[in-house]
Amino acid sequence: MPILPGGGGSLSHLGFGLWRYPTEAALLELALVVTGAYLYWRAARRVAGTDPNTTRRANLCGLSVLGAGVVTLAINLLGA
Repeated sequence: MPILPGGGGSLSHLGFGLWRYPTEAALLELALVVTGAYLYWRAARRVAGTDPNTTRRANLCGLSVLGAGVVTLAINLLGA
């Protein structure tokens, strides 16, 4: 990934070059989405305490975060 727009001349590039390996990049992004959703869900459950209604809402929010991340990743992979 270039540091500046237009390649920045002779400046070096940053990153791991994962754009050359789309399958591995997608799997890494999926792992990040799942890990982030899990951490969010775990924190929401901790804040919810023992109240069943609040716990149910925390579970729903965690699933929503996971679903939104997976949908966003799918849209990105499909190129839409």
